[in-house]
Amino acid sequence: SKDLAKAFLTILVAVFVASVTFSEKIVGIGESGWWQKFLMILCWLLLLTSIVCCGTGIAFMTMAVGWAAHSPEKNYYVFENYGGWLLVISGISFGCALAAMLVTGIISLSRPKADESPRLS
Repeated sequence: SKDLAKAFLTILVAVFVASVTFSEKIVGIGESGWWQKFLMILCWLLLLTSIVCCGTGIAFMTMAVGWAAHSPEKNYYVFENYGGWLLVISGISFGCALAAMLVTGIISLSRPKADESPRLS
C-alpha cells in the first residue's frame, strides 16, 4: 500500500505541475471566461487537496508500521484506517480534479477564438 501511495503521489505532483505549466494551452487564461478560470482554479485546489491527503495517508501508514513493529500491543489499526481513508479521499479528489480539467478543456475547444469571426453563408 505504501509503495502504491508513493507512486500515486508522484503522479499527482506531475499532473499538478503539468496543469500549471500548460494552463495557457488548456484554458487560454488571457481570453477565457470566468467559468473556465473557476474550473481551472478548482482543479488546482482539488489536486493540492489530493496531494496533501495522499502525503498524510502515507505518514499515517508509516506510523502504523512503526507501531506494529515496535509496540505490537498498541492499536496501530487506527493509523492504518486513517491512512486508508485519506488515500480514498485523495483518489476521489484526483478524479474530480481531472473531471474539472476535462470540462475546462471542452469549454475552451467549443468557444470560438478571438480571431475567428462567424462566416455568413
